[in-house]
Amino acid sequence: MSIARLIEELVATGAPIDAIVIAVRAVEEGQAVEAERRARATERKRQQRERERDRTRDGHATVAGQSSDTPRPPSFPHTPKHPPISPQTTPDEAHDAAFEPMSASMPTSGPTREPTSEPDGATLARELNDAGGRALAQPASSPGLLVLSEPINWLRNGCDLRADILPTIQARCSRAKPSSIRSWSYFTEAVYQARDNRLKPAPEPNIAQSARASRSTGRPAAARPHDALLAAFARRAGAHLAARGGSEPEPDPEPGVDPGRTIDLVATGR
Repeated sequence: MSIARLIEELVATGAPIDAIVIAVRAVEEGQAVEAERRARATERKRQQRERERDRTRDGHATVAGQSSDTPRPPSFPHTPKHPPISPQTTPDEAHDAAFEPMSASMPTSGPTREPTSEPDGATLARELNDAGGRALAQPASSPGLLVLSEPINWLRNGCDLRADILPTIQARCSRAKPSSIRSWSYFTEAVYQARDNRLKPAPEPNIAQSARASRSTGRPAAARPHDALLAAFARRAGAHLAARGGSEPEPDPEPGVDPGRTIDLVATGR
């Protein structure tokens, strides 16, 4: 039975939203298990064909004169480049699964992020509906709001429920018309943008720009390490000048020199 048909029948019987959500997730998990079973069966058939092809190649080599005792390089089991993607698996998770053995054996250079705990289906549905409010359509006419695969993918891709998802839904729904949003995919792009903005590193301060801003606004720029030393020297120089009358002293005349008199440097032997 399809998910849409199941939702229609449960709504017709008057089942509560929590029961509908649990039933939909059970169907999705069953589909995921069935897809994984089919993928494993396909892999077994492929490995069997490869073994038969290897036996045929060994037989041809023996006929051509090569002994069957000749050592051959060991054959490793084939690892698919991209593992099968179930309905509950995102492309990013499938890519990570293909390279998991290599990444697990290599040391990490930075801090690892703890896995985000996913709330249960009933709690997640209740918080999402509370954030959306009247802008969300009625569940009977919008099955896309009962299927929570899209919000679960947000959580698995690093989005935080409190910091990214709920504020984004509240902001979008505050500007939307009542009952105009029929699917959670309407918020996908905005939720990922909120996650990227939260994880973006803080820009480094620009010293030249801050100096220009201080000259234009009249406010002093950030103090540099030697500014305090220069300020102390200026205060001491000001106090010294004030003690001598408020002006710099004139230099003392050289000995034997009369101010205002012309001196013949050749005659004096200088």
